[in-house]
Amino acid sequence: MAERRLMLEGHGSSTTRHSALKHARYMNRPCVQFAAWWMLWTTCCGIVKPVEAGASAYVMLEELAAELDDGCFIEIGSDRGEGSTKFLSELANRTHRSFFSVDFSPEGYENALSTCGSCAFQDMGERWLEHTFPAISNSTRIALAYLDNYDWTYPWTTDMAYKKQQHVDYASSGLKLSNQKSQEIHLKQAVLVERLCSERCFVLFDDTWPSASLKHHSGKGGRALSFLLSHGFEIVQQSAPNELSYLGYVLVRRVIEEERPLAGSLWQEEEEEEETLRRRPVLAQSASSQSLDLFRAYLDRLRPALVRSSIISLQRMMRGHAARARVWRMRRSLAGAEGRQDVEKRDKQDTQERTFEDECLYKTSERLRLRRFVKKWKFAALDIEDEEEAEEEKEEEAAAARIGGQPSSL
Repeated sequence: MAERRLMLEGHGSSTTRHSALKHARYMNRPCVQFAAWWMLWTTCCGIVKPVEAGASAYVMLEELAAELDDGCFIEIGSDRGEGSTKFLSELANRTHRSFFSVDFSPEGYENALSTCGSCAFQDMGERWLEHTFPAISNSTRIALAYLDNYDWTYPWTTDMAYKKQQHVDYASSGLKLSNQKSQEIHLKQAVLVERLCSERCFVLFDDTWPSASLKHHSGKGGRALSFLLSHGFEIVQQSAPNELSYLGYVLVRRVIEEERPLAGSLWQEEEEEEETLRRRPVLAQSASSQSLDLFRAYLDRLRPALVRSSIISLQRMMRGHAARARVWRMRRSLAGAEGRQDVEKRDKQDTQERTFEDECLYKTSERLRLRRFVKKWKFAALDIEDEEEAEEEKEEEAAAARIGGQPSSL
């Protein structure tokens, strides 16, 4: 039927029709239909591990290529279908850097071997960093480390067949699969990376997420992050606290010595300035939602006494605040000269339209630049109005107008 319908309709060239007929015949084969059904059934039953979206956090590293130091890329935990090994290998080739992928399991090693050949090593990550890397690196420092090894067990995967098989695989290598052990291994690797890394080294952790208070992290890199943040690293980007845990990631960067703040001095303020700053909110315009989330994270982590940032209840959060200014979420395209000109034009409009601009510390950001602004200035309050809240406010005003009442205001 598929062949006859295509022949009668006569769409496209003969080559196109031939290809379509070929695929129509192919998809009607029972073996193909059975294979598709088997793949769906085994994934739903937990026999095969599904490829999770959270495993693709490494793609953000493409944007950081221009900021990377000279040095090599390392991946501890070769991919098993997610594509990280191929992605990092190609990124290293484009930027003329060496790349190494390490995995303790035969499966991970074979996958890396087929992807990048001599870049693959079968070993425990911490042992490879301590003994093998110094011998093969030719004194090259680590510019980028992607740590995604020693599997993390989520509560809903405990009884899945693939997770039970992981326990068997780890035991056959003399290892115990547990979340505590995963954090210990990542901590050991982070300590070694810190010794071997470049001045502005980036380290990316997968299956790691911040707590609701943003004061600590959980997942594979929970303990490792505590170490790195206390040894000159800073958070560049991370998943939101309300993000699903298996989609969590944290990206950190080492700060060079002269740019590191003195311990305890970054947020110290004179008592007479405190009250003034509390009444002086921040107006931040961000070119991306991620950099704005980073901005909020710094405020929550370093100044917990401030008015908390929130996208849930704008009016309730800001009603008791003296200045009642807002931080606006701006999504802009900054590609090329036209993008920059558009930003400058919008900045001028914003300055004219927002009457409370003089009362605020003001900054326009591109991508990850808000982290530098956070270090440079002191802040007082932060809140966000997104598109959904704006719509809710309009609906509230319209409803109040219909019944003859007054809409609630800040």
